[in-house]
Amino acid sequence: MQDLLGVLNQIFFFGAIPDVEFTWKLHEYEWRGNQPISPSEQKHPFGRCTSSPNTKGYLKQKIYLSPTSVPPRCQSNMHAERLGILLHEMTHAFLAKLACQKCCTAADNNGLLTGGHGRAWHRIAAGIENAAPRLLGCGVVDLGRVESLRSWYLESAVGNFPSVHDLMGFGLLSGDAIEGLFQGVL
Repeated sequence: MQDLLGVLNQIFFFGAIPDVEFTWKLHEYEWRGNQPISPSEQKHPFGRCTSSPNTKGYLKQKIYLSPTSVPPRCQSNMHAERLGILLHEMTHAFLAKLACQKCCTAADNNGLLTGGHGRAWHRIAAGIENAAPRLLGCGVVDLGRVESLRSWYLESAVGNFPSVHDLMGFGLLSGDAIEGLFQGVL
């Protein structure tokens, strides 16, 4: 998986995140105190990217994937699902390392106010989903953008939701992708 991460880094991120480590998330549960949280209630049941400064001040990044949990939408194609989750987390690593943290739109673009999936994340993820079949010679690669948009809506503390223009730019305003996005929420 570490080798695959390196290849995908070259193809989609132009080698910008070479030091990201990969590890399998070996435990099935996240914990709340001393109580396990079931996978269906976890915030990150399929994958997670962490970033923290190391002792020299450089950003140390790690991507974790669950070896057994996959979203129910793609259980029939585990390979494509793992690829989508890995690229999803690599997009977080890319933005954590390279996106401006000081400009006035940083929180909105980088995801601090959007559950980690802001405008910049969605734009990059849309580009990857569009290019992946051609660059990798595979079928559809789903980075979970519809689910991420739903979490943006649910987790936004300030009501800073995507506009119609944003949704069009993300490629999510037409077809079945947007249908049911807020079902059960409003």
